[in-house]
Amino acid sequence: MSSINSCELPQSNGDDSDSRDASAEEPKKLRHRDVVIRIRNPIEILRDQLIDSVTGKPKNKTEGDNRVIYSSTLVDAAGNMELVRETAEACNLILENTYWQIRLLSKSNLFPKLVELIPEKYHSRLILGMSTGTLNDKLAAAFERGCPYVSMRLKALHWLQDRGFRTFGMICPFLPQDDYDKFAKEMAEAIRVEKCEHVWAEVFNGRGNNLVETVEVLRQSGFGREADLLSNVIGADNVENWEDYWRSGYYALLKVIPAEKLRFLQY
Repeated sequence: MSSINSCELPQSNGDDSDSRDASAEEPKKLRHRDVVIRIRNPIEILRDQLIDSVTGKPKNKTEGDNRVIYSSTLVDAAGNMELVRETAEACNLILENTYWQIRLLSKSNLFPKLVELIPEKYHSRLILGMSTGTLNDKLAAAFERGCPYVSMRLKALHWLQDRGFRTFGMICPFLPQDDYDKFAKEMAEAIRVEKCEHVWAEVFNGRGNNLVETVEVLRQSGFGREADLLSNVIGADNVENWEDYWRSGYYALLKVIPAEKLRFLQY
């Protein structure tokens, strides 16, 4: 759904020689997290995938085909207003040319803006959720830099729920806890689990060096206890602690979220 998918590469000027403009700045070596990648012409590509270019008719509009299409969890469907407008345009194309449902995830609070750009007749086919790995705004800001406060996301989630929109919970990622039962109870109340169709939950997962870097960021931000708890589950020497981390989280959430709703992600 989001256009953050593939990379735009420099275009060749037709000269196969290895000569370069001496004044050109050498490309910087960037880490994955430092790069935003945008696909070219995403709406046109989607239109070609959905509509037959010869007949002009939808390729996938089959009565009774109510499958759910969802946005990647590695991109944000509503990270800013540009993406909100682009996602809305993509949603409208899908909703007009299929009978599919659409599940969207965001770390922002802009879904109320998104639904304004989608005709009301399609609202029942949208399923919307926002990441809420912690209820502490300052803690979230330490490892989710640049994202709106969790409290703002919850306010947007409640706005959707109060108006009858379909929603899901996303308790991702959550840190190791001193009291998992307390954490699970407070989180279930905050997302209004009774109004969520499903609830996904996930512990922190290691991608590259992100766990160690998260520990450092937590310490720098004044969250020493949280840093200690996360540090204690990292590495080959802490496998038992790691298993206790996800297992304790899972069983605590299972006490407050119906089993048929809970989707616990474990890698």
